[in-house]
Amino acid sequence: MCKQLNGNVFDCSGLKNNEGIINPLQVRVSDSENNINFLTKHLQFLQSFFNILFPSLNEIQVSLLDETLEELYKNFEITENTDISKLQNDEFPILQDLYNLLEEKSKKTKKEEYEMLMSILRPIAIGQFKSIWNGYTNVNAKSNVTVFDTSNLQGFSVLYKRAQYFNVLSYAWEIITRNVKERVFLIAEECHVLLNKEVPQTAEFLRYIVATIRKYNGIAVVATQTVR
Repeated sequence: MCKQLNGNVFDCSGLKNNEGIINPLQVRVSDSENNINFLTKHLQFLQSFFNILFPSLNEIQVSLLDETLEELYKNFEITENTDISKLQNDEFPILQDLYNLLEEKSKKTKKEEYEMLMSILRPIAIGQFKSIWNGYTNVNAKSNVTVFDTSNLQGFSVLYKRAQYFNVLSYAWEIITRNVKERVFLIAEECHVLLNKEVPQTAEFLRYIVATIRKYNGIAVVATQTVR
């Protein structure tokens, strides 16, 4: 249906030669929101994103990861005063940059927590699953119909599927909120993937979208075959 309507389909599994990458470290920005600190808002998103991927992180490790992310953006000259809307996709850090900074801090401080963060981040930054997230955003959702296909993630860890769904939904929400005059229709299929009582932020984000999308001249349909 999408192709018949001259739309675009992006495979977001990372299995098709680095196609369909949505960089989780690229700060989301909405043209319709004024006086918003987009960097701080995105750091909150990243807290949830990494909490989904690595639920076993303790408070110290979470704090060190947050601190490292803040330092990473400063290294890329991205601060709360930066006009995010003027940055190109390749001006944002990627996961390998985060891994490299953790490695640098590990060598300087000799803290075991940095070693732990490196070990769990390695698969998605420089290891076998790097094609899912490690790269600059290369999707262009300017057509009237866009499909973000996550079906090829079915064989992956549920944590990876949940994190990617959350990442894609966040990116879709950025697109929706760019122009309040454009009529939009969001269909979120297989939404049970996001519903996890251990990570309530994902369900809360979905609830926020459903409650708020009317403000952006849109409607949302949440669909699932798994009722919990």
